[in-house]
Amino acid sequence: MKKLIRQASIVDPSSNHHGKTMDILIDNGKITKIAKSINEKAEIIEGENLQVSPGWVDMMVNFREPGHEYKETIKTGLSCAKFGGFTAVCTSPHTNPWISNKSQIEYLINNSKSSGVQLWPFGSLSENGSGSDISEMYDMKLAGAVGFTDDKNYVNAGLMNRALLYSKNFDGLIISFPYERLLGDGQIHEGETSAQTGLKPIAAVAEEIQVSRDLTLAAYNDSRIHFSIISSSQSVDLIRAAKKRGIKVTCGTTPLHLLFNDSSLMDFDVNFKLLPPLRSEEDRKALWKGIQDGTIDIIVSDHSPEDNENKKVEFDRAAFGSLGLETLFASLNSNKSFSDDILYNALIANPRTILGKDIPQIKEGEKAELTVFSRSEEWNYTKSLSLSSNSPYIGQKMKGKALCTVL
Repeated sequence: MKKLIRQASIVDPSSNHHGKTMDILIDNGKITKIAKSINEKAEIIEGENLQVSPGWVDMMVNFREPGHEYKETIKTGLSCAKFGGFTAVCTSPHTNPWISNKSQIEYLINNSKSSGVQLWPFGSLSENGSGSDISEMYDMKLAGAVGFTDDKNYVNAGLMNRALLYSKNFDGLIISFPYERLLGDGQIHEGETSAQTGLKPIAAVAEEIQVSRDLTLAAYNDSRIHFSIISSSQSVDLIRAAKKRGIKVTCGTTPLHLLFNDSSLMDFDVNFKLLPPLRSEEDRKALWKGIQDGTIDIIVSDHSPEDNENKKVEFDRAAFGSLGLETLFASLNSNKSFSDDILYNALIANPRTILGKDIPQIKEGEKAELTVFSRSEEWNYTKSLSLSSNSPYIGQKMKGKALCTVL
């Protein structure tokens, strides 16, 4: 059936209609007409203060299937993604078993078909996330893997060096989670809050020293490196300087790191127990500056479902992580710095550029891959579509919502 998006402001700098309020007609998956007003028998999509952009991408989500389907399945995870306005997500390989071969990549892709969301899987960097032997990266890429990471497991310098060198043969994307546990295997950021609560700290240097190490290795091998999440001001400075030197580096951060600092942990809220941890106010401000000047390329949810048995326990025993797919847009919308330009770069263009994917365009004759949203729409986040509920936002009134996706 035809779809007609009525009176939506277009967010797409590549389109001649960027910034204009238009009607958009979609027929058989293609944009067939864009005009000030279209009269056509079709399914109508409309609302107050409507905006439409190319579909959003989340480059870091954790769906727990296979192995921990009681926390999240591919189906429930993709439901969260669609609700949140995403037309594509990249999934972590850290499942049980790890995603380490061609057949496992194919399993994920096949189980995501007909969901209305594209699943672009990451394969493990090492065999079964062991941190020793390199995985079958080339075979996995041929099967559809878009990058390689051992998630938040430690990757020693030797393995990282070999992976960066090997990946050059097929332009593979190597993803680093910068965390040297020997320098901070704790619970929260090292600072005033850790001193007051008595919780074991994670020093920012534990992140920064590995950012520095992996930038050096990427430069040595003339390879691409992507840091999945950075959280400290020094990491921003290191990556900014590396980009100026021509090192092929990209990086991301999360909404919670942009919006909260470590003082949110004074009441021991386990939903704010994250890895990397929420850091100081100075760090939080530096992350925004990094987003604004292009040092930080993308924003990811790091959607990490956890059941009550692993989350609703004493703080030092609670698992790290929070849900994030459903609330990423609304949470960022609460900050006036989250402009349409940042939305386009951090959620649409940059993720696809990093992954080597085509960027959809809102033009007549183009395939329709769209997110329709409103910054003024208010809604109550009463219950997640996930099988888990570890979000600091559940029970809150949110402003800003993805109304639907078209894919």
